[in-house]
Amino acid sequence: MPLYWPDFELTYGQPGLITMRFFDEPATSLLVNMPPIYKLLQLAVVGPLAPDEVLLLHPVAFAGWLGFLVTALNLVPVGQLDGGHIVFAGLRRAYKPLGSLLVVALIFFAFFWPGWLVWIGVLFFVARKRPAPLDDVTPLGRGRTWGACGAILLFLLCLTPVPLPGY
Repeated sequence: MPLYWPDFELTYGQPGLITMRFFDEPATSLLVNMPPIYKLLQLAVVGPLAPDEVLLLHPVAFAGWLGFLVTALNLVPVGQLDGGHIVFAGLRRAYKPLGSLLVVALIFFAFFWPGWLVWIGVLFFVARKRPAPLDDVTPLGRGRTWGACGAILLFLLCLTPVPLPGY
């Protein structure tokens, strides 16, 4: 996944939220919470914001936010998702308990944003069965272990517990 340098513009609004305006009409604004990786990009490009400022995103930057959300959903460590394959390869014993813990966390997050209930329903079908690996004996090498750690870090940087507040 390539990182890019988005075109940020400042406007006033709620702190910690991104405002996306379609066709420059305030009535069609969409508020989204920033994942940690976006906060790092904002600090690098724009710098710290005043408490009463919020970012007004360029449509390409909003597409990047959406890409980070989809990346986080794909790296959920359950079932046939990429995160499930990574955790199963690196932490075989912790695979099922970690997946169960994550589903409980998503149920908790659903109290703040009901969209997680849809994702829990998708996970119910995706995580049902796991095919046996062809080589279940050989441990991961150092490079693949570092790659798995990087994927887990990317998951944590892209995750937004409440992506769309108020929806």
